[in-house]
Amino acid sequence: MRHKLETLGNATLVLYEDGHPVLATDPWLEGRCYSGSWALERRLTDSERQAVMSADYLWISHGHPDHFHIPSLALLPRGKTILLPDHYSPDIENYLDSQGFAVEVLPYRGWRQLSPGVRCLCLDNENQDAILIVEAGDSLMVNLNDSPLCGDAGFIRKLVVGHERAKTYMAALC
Repeated sequence: MRHKLETLGNATLVLYEDGHPVLATDPWLEGRCYSGSWALERRLTDSERQAVMSADYLWISHGHPDHFHIPSLALLPRGKTILLPDHYSPDIENYLDSQGFAVEVLPYRGWRQLSPGVRCLCLDNENQDAILIVEAGDSLMVNLNDSPLCGDAGFIRKLVVGHERAKTYMAALC
């Protein structure tokens, strides 16, 4: 299996397996947020937008509007599976459920198989943020997003060292 990771701006990443989008993170597809003060660096192409919309799974890290972008979510097909961290409050889960999405809360440090060659693990924290770790073939991607480590540095280090044959990539916003 062949895997490819594409970054679309801010925190939106798309992971492909054999050319098919398996996972997209924090979908911000158009428009502005934070009362209009933040915008995407560039307009996404139609193929980039389509990749996010046709991904098998979406992952939303936390409730800030550049990660949980409601106008972009309105563009997504209903029934799509959205993966969430196990945050204290179910507000995001309840909202997405009310909008017709299939919502799955990922257990802390529990692997979730997404396709034959892709699995992910979520590290939610007391900051109400989350880190996503994705294993795709011989690669390990640590998506720190804009989350503080909150005590997970040792766990992440052990995962990286344990995947000594893997190529390791890190994505971070700050």
